Amino acid sequence: MSNEEISDDDELQNTGASAIITEIEQLNLNEEEEKDKCDCSTRSSDVSCENIFNHMDYFFGENEKCTVHPCFARWLTKKAKNLDELQTIDRYALLQRIKRNFNYREMCLDDEEFQEWTVEWKSTAKYERMPLIQSFLRMLLSEGGSTFYYSFCRNDIIEEDCGWHCIECRRCKDWREWHCKKCNKCTYGASSPCQRCGHKG
Repeated sequence: MSNEEISDDDELQNTGASAIITEIEQLNLNEEEEKDKCDCSTRSSDVSCENIFNHMDYFFGENEKCTVHPCFARWLTKKAKNLDELQTIDRYALLQRIKRNFNYREMCLDDEEFQEWTVEWKSTAKYERMPLIQSFLRMLLSEGGSTFYYSFCRNDIIEEDCGWHCIECRRCKDWREWHCKKCNKCTYGASSPCQRCGHKG
């Protein structure tokens, strides 16, 4: 995608699940500009590839075609610059971080998919839980994995309809906020003009 196409797309309102350019696409664009760019595709199975986003099976399980949620993508780029660093991330500790969240119990009570996961978790021996850990991470750290996602920005579990991750501001936002392309900041009021510059998006 050319920079011209991106700027044309940027004129459209970027809210919630309808974000035009995902964080992962933006990260791939940035990687292409670096002199040591990866020549393989984003779905590569080449184990020698150093692009960490080609090794998401570490988190999501083998043969799972998932798109990384933009908030998780942002967190990952801070934590891991290469494959070796990626594989030092403790998946069980990541699961525990999410489960300690205040909204976790509420989510489990409200969502049938998480209720089923909890029953299976309790009945599975500890040494056999890795597929369940990956299933859990897939549900909350990939796009469309469930109706919820885990926000590293807010350290909170958020319903997809109630929040989104702004790739320009690099923060999770309320569903009523939108990113103004004129002043390049998020503003409140889904149908209102920008509070800073008056642009109507």
